[in-house]
Amino acid sequence: MEIQSVIAMATRILTGCAPGSVSAAPIPAEVAVSQRMDETVEMMHRKRHEAVSGISQRAGVRALVEAALTDDVVIHEYLAGIIAAGTDECDNAHLLSLVSRLSPYQLRWHYLIYLATVSLVRDEADPPGNWRGVGTRAHIAFKSDFIFEIPNMATETDDDVEDEWLKCHRALKQLEREDLIRIDEERQYFEETVTFRITPLGVEFLAASAGLSETDLEDLCLVHPKSLLFSPTLQALSVDRFTNYVDQLLINHPEYLL
Repeated sequence: MEIQSVIAMATRILTGCAPGSVSAAPIPAEVAVSQRMDETVEMMHRKRHEAVSGISQRAGVRALVEAALTDDVVIHEYLAGIIAAGTDECDNAHLLSLVSRLSPYQLRWHYLIYLATVSLVRDEADPPGNWRGVGTRAHIAFKSDFIFEIPNMATETDDDVEDEWLKCHRALKQLEREDLIRIDEERQYFEETVTFRITPLGVEFLAASAGLSETDLEDLCLVHPKSLLFSPTLQALSVDRFTNYVDQLLINHPEYLL
């Protein structure tokens, strides 16, 4: 379906009239609705990677209605990518449901975790004499434990640290409930760190946010890194493999072994 028809249907649902119809001066809320949808459509065109076919009516209308109700740019990025990545065989309605159930804060954590994990798998050097390549590293990644430090934990007051940790932990538990990550509670040795595993759905969700359809982790590692970035770029997150992190930590701080 043509995007203009989808925009018109979404506008009717939200305001009761089609774009450009003759009526009284639009109220500010209607102007905001139109601007949010226009911004999301612009993002969608940026993410379509020269695709020329139409978009799913069901998914397109649903995504634009969702976009019209928030100013959050990360939600718009996800919605635009999901519409752009939809195909006749799969319109990505299941991914739109994920966006609806996740808060902007939770979506940011999904994006930061997976963007950092893709970067690690893509750029990680293979051990000398054991060249594996990105395909093998991507395959192994689903069986690997990764770890990251919660940002700003070392610079805040005790109360702020606890609040930030709880806020982050609650967000990650929601991602786990949605099968977007798996948290290994038994390996949470240090309160400021989180140990996790990635999931196929989590990878698919990141790929769709960039407008990429049917893309696995190896494919994500091979696309141009800039195609995965949102605008404006979010603060980067550093992710490492759990074993590397802990081995290095124990070497530097042998007192933890006591």
